[in-house]
Amino acid sequence: VQRMKTYTKAEEQRIERALKGLQAKQKLLQAARVALTPDVRMRAGVVAIRGMLVKGQDPAGEIDRIRRAYGITEATGRGTIRGTVRVEGAVPDTPVEVVAFDTLGYVADVGRADGAAGRYVLTVPPGRYYVMTVSTGYVDEMYQDVPAPFGSKAGWRSATLVEVGPGADVTGIDFDLSAGATITGTIYDSDGYPLTDQPVTLQVTGVQSPVSLLEYEVWTDPGSGTYTIHVPAAGLYKLAASASGYTQVWYDGKESWAQADTLVVPSPDAVVTGVDFTLSRQGEGIGLPSAGAGGAISGVVKGPGGLFPVVAALTVAFDLADSSVAGFGLALLGNPYVIGGLEEGSYLVYADDILGDLLGFGNYVGEFYDDAQTPDEATPVQVTDNDTTSGIDFVLEEGGKIKGTVTGPSGQPLDSVLVVAIDAQILSAANDPFLTHVRLGLALTDGNGEFTLSGLRTGDYVLRTFTVIKHVGEVLDEYWDGHHSIWSFREADLVHVQGKNVVRNINFTLDAGGRINGHVYASDGSTPIPETVVLALNADSNLPELVYGEAGEDGSYTLSPLATGDYKLLAISGDGSHLSEFYDNAYRVEDADIVHVDAPNATNGIDFTLNEGGVIQGYVYLPDGMPVGADTTYRFPVVAYDAHTGLMVDYAYVQFPGGFRIQKLLPGEYKVAALPILYGYAVTYAGGGDTFDDPASQSITVVAGAAADVDITLEQGTGSIVGKVVEKETGAPLDFAVVMAYDATGHAAGLGLAGADPEKMLPSDSPGEYAIRGLRPGSYYVRTFAFTHIFPQVSSLDLENFDLEFGEGDFPELPGLGGGFDLFNLYQDEWYDGVPVQNSKITLDALYSFALAFARHGVAEDYEDDLIPFYVPLPFQDTPAPGASAVAVSDGGETTVDFALSGASVQQITDVENERTALPSQYELSQAYPNPFNPSTRLTLALPRAGRVRVTVYDLLGHVVRHLVDGPRPAGVYTLSWNATNDRGEPVPSGVYFVRAEAGSFKATRKVLLLK
Repeated sequence: VQRMKTYTKAEEQRIERALKGLQAKQKLLQAARVALTPDVRMRAGVVAIRGMLVKGQDPAGEIDRIRRAYGITEATGRGTIRGTVRVEGAVPDTPVEVVAFDTLGYVADVGRADGAAGRYVLTVPPGRYYVMTVSTGYVDEMYQDVPAPFGSKAGWRSATLVEVGPGADVTGIDFDLSAGATITGTIYDSDGYPLTDQPVTLQVTGVQSPVSLLEYEVWTDPGSGTYTIHVPAAGLYKLAASASGYTQVWYDGKESWAQADTLVVPSPDAVVTGVDFTLSRQGEGIGLPSAGAGGAISGVVKGPGGLFPVVAALTVAFDLADSSVAGFGLALLGNPYVIGGLEEGSYLVYADDILGDLLGFGNYVGEFYDDAQTPDEATPVQVTDNDTTSGIDFVLEEGGKIKGTVTGPSGQPLDSVLVVAIDAQILSAANDPFLTHVRLGLALTDGNGEFTLSGLRTGDYVLRTFTVIKHVGEVLDEYWDGHHSIWSFREADLVHVQGKNVVRNINFTLDAGGRINGHVYASDGSTPIPETVVLALNADSNLPELVYGEAGEDGSYTLSPLATGDYKLLAISGDGSHLSEFYDNAYRVEDADIVHVDAPNATNGIDFTLNEGGVIQGYVYLPDGMPVGADTTYRFPVVAYDAHTGLMVDYAYVQFPGGFRIQKLLPGEYKVAALPILYGYAVTYAGGGDTFDDPASQSITVVAGAAADVDITLEQGTGSIVGKVVEKETGAPLDFAVVMAYDATGHAAGLGLAGADPEKMLPSDSPGEYAIRGLRPGSYYVRTFAFTHIFPQVSSLDLENFDLEFGEGDFPELPGLGGGFDLFNLYQDEWYDGVPVQNSKITLDALYSFALAFARHGVAEDYEDDLIPFYVPLPFQDTPAPGASAVAVSDGGETTVDFALSGASVQQITDVENERTALPSQYELSQAYPNPFNPSTRLTLALPRAGRVRVTVYDLLGHVVRHLVDGPRPAGVYTLSWNATNDRGEPVPSGVYFVRAEAGSFKATRKVLLLK
């Protein structure tokens, strides 16, 4: 029996007084919270700091002293991790980065250990962390004393986690790295003398792949030309050396990675000497590609009469066998160009002057070899293996010119405005493999606002201004004459150039633009979300304008300049928690509110309130209960599906300790599946389900601003689907094409990558071959996703090589641009067996969905383990097309499924304007719908052949109200929309109007009725 205390009357009175005092104190605190608004607290803080300064106190030091004395921590509760980095007891010669990973494997902070003491500091939220060094050449470690050479995290299970409490300062997390093996040698000039006191780039690769493992920027010894580098592990390597003005060479005297000698490093502390390089100056050549590297084409490019060299000329070799771009060359300051890495065969070579007008040297007309303006007139150039076809020279001639002025709203001349001339046939010639209409004229206006575009061949041109140097945001750029939207290319007036004639008085008067002002806040309506990007979309077409704003620290943004009209706004959140949205709180473009701009006035108060997304996170386990990870299997996707619709929402890749995090999800219910590609484990849903509709597949509820913790234990699968993906026309393997297997619900059950290692995203030894492993017995639908075939080629371009430092005399090489780089290698995807993938076109709705998904997904940090560091719309969910054949997979069996894909043009995969790929047989202008209408109506126009088209809206008196189309159009079917405004963007009154279309001899008129 519990004994009850009996209080005296006096004790009861004391308790009552204490309770009343507590209530009074609580009321006082509540009143203080209301009265002490942020601005009041800020003013009080300013007064306090001024008082400290008067007393000679250090405000920052005093605040820090008070925090330490009273144990006060930051409001965020973030703590710090501190330590030092040594290399064999000494401060490292080169900076070493230190990275903190959370327990899921995501980067929490990155610091740098440099300076005289080699100290670093990391700032992180409360939690436990893996801490790791990342350096060039040293033997990196995970804390504590776990080797991590080349950034390997395979030893993560032996690492010691560092625990950080709220506001804690964790010290003594120190590293002492091994220097690794040493490689030394001498760099020689082509004359045989050492290249002394010069910066040299040394690239280290493995013997299985040319992908760089390490890259050093070192200075050769001032006296001897020697160098020293380190590698963090024993093994087999290949090395290359290059320097400014010199051609890259591979050890030992080889010109390509494939030919390079193998360098053996026998132990982690070995010293390998005598690794020497002899560099050749650019233009001298160290010999062109030999033995297996193909042939080459070389020559010079000169101006009119052949007297002076062209300052900068681009040359392109087209393979006559398939019209693909086979290689590029660059002729600079009279030096010869070289297009290397060419297979034996016939080529058309094209040369064009670039940047001549901008550099003040004039511009000349490009041509095919030999003195031909078209591919049909060109002379083929023969190339043989291991040889150079030289003397393929060009003499470029002057072309026509366009002269004019650019003035502002008050007639004042505008200097430094870029004026661009574009061949008007560029859109209708998108399938031209020889790029004969990919021609730009460029000029900058001078102090009088005058410009001259030169070097133009005979033809029609579209001109546009770009205020990218000066007057940015002050005036509206336009196509000549008076078309502001970047998408009104087809409506622009054409400028005809004939021969070497000069077209004058092509004058621009740029209008002042309007603006939209507002803020981006969190859902509380007051907390700013800086670095949010805001885009303006044309409300009629949903196409984005070339205008954007970025929210500042106070959340404010401005969009300017904008033409008079209606817009939809898209805010793309740049943080890790808030959702991107259309104004106002819409997640689809069709649900966005309209914002009107009346230039040159401002539309104010367009504020966004972004909602927080939810998070699904957790770990993936092997069947034995051990987490997956860098030492077993990782870097595979975990996919979140909408639990009700089954649609794919987003995905994340499993990190080195087996963790994943899918963030910025809308509140709702989801199902989550792990797809352990190519490892013999089956797709498994959270809860243990085999498929999306398996009752065991758990529905996970996500709420705003919270994380749902979910773990997945993989099940094994022993079945496989294997095969090959090739190009139908040539039989050539299509490496990097994705092949997906789906269950009966249309959800991914496995994934393979043709001709590539999916873990490393590198070519495999079996071109075009793929394998989907880990399948359970059953039936599957299989399709390709070959659009990714373009990714490795894009990523192979060293974009830094295009950063020309004019005036420095340091022009770049263009390595790696040869070897069959095909600008048009897009393919029509298929379901097995031979059924085209439906709904594969890129529409505006799809583009906006992609933009939102891209923003939600984010970009992986440098040291995270995402297979692809950004969002790629992989079809993890897709409904099998009618007629697609299911294939059976048995337990432990292997089913073969091959694909032969046909090439596709850009028009065949896009659907922004031309809605059908099949050409119409006759001209036709449809009736308007809706009709009567308010606020907009649509018509379709069918063009069986290309030509100039004019579509105009007239009123009852025959006055022109609006030009909908006025320019050349390729054959196709077009959707025309009129939003009841005139050419000035002003609303028109109710009444009867006529839409008249003219194309050649075709003329048609449709009556429409506007009711308001």
